[in-house]
Amino acid sequence: MSSWIATATALPKEGDAVQFVIEERDILLAGIYESCTFRSRWSLHSPGEVSAWRKLDADADFDLDGFASATPLPAAPGARRTGADGPPTQHG
Repeated sequence: MSSWIATATALPKEGDAVQFVIEERDILLAGIYESCTFRSRWSLHSPGEVSAWRKLDADADFDLDGFASATPLPAAPGARRTGADGPPTQHG
């Protein structure tokens, strides 16, 4: 996986599979960047709603329909898990 990039600095290329952090809710999602939007299976987010992103490797175990595989993806910088299976949250 690539390094984390602040959305204010750069955006992914059209069609890139990405992991991204929703700013207001401190949620880590995986999806694709298309039509100037970060898309997960469940929602669409404008670049203004996403604080950081990173490109997933072409061989990442990821379904482009927005499902992360059973293999957990590494958390964003500063993220922590709220429980054994809880979502990551930002702190700081």
